Amino acid sequence: MVKDLLLIALLGALLGVGLALVFGVALQRWQADSGIEVLSVPSVQLLLFVVLAGLVGVLAAVWLARRAAKLDVLWAITTD
Repeated sequence: MVKDLLLIALLGALLGVGLALVFGVALQRWQADSGIEVLSVPSVQLLLFVVLAGLVGVLAAVWLARRAAKLDVLWAITTD
């Protein structure tokens, strides 16, 4: 269960970082004539972000799962 939650959180983080890198490179190339000629990718910060996103994703999902497990099923069905 935790493995699946971790994979989902990491997939979201990697997709976000990947799209941000693509858009960042495109923006830098577009602005190269304006003086922004150097592209700097903070790889340590990006790796830290992916790791923290995985951890926070798992913690949030486990917290919600524990809360849902304590809920009375019949009460949850009747109140809509």
